[in-house]
Amino acid sequence: YHYRISKAVAKVAKVILIVIGAIVGLTIGWLIKRIFRGIGWIISILSALGIIYWIITTL
Repeated sequence: YHYRISKAVAKVAKVILIVIGAIVGLTIGWLIKRIFRGIGWIISILSALGIIYWIITTL
């Protein structure tokens, strides 16, 4: 009887850990996506400024 309870508790703990892991994984993925989107914007702005500078200085 005691063995069945511990097995059930282990199953519940496993499910809880999977849910927590999924939440943490999704949160980290969302943060990384936001960071890379920001880096993309910075690269785009710097590229645009570089092209404008290049056009102005070659005329």
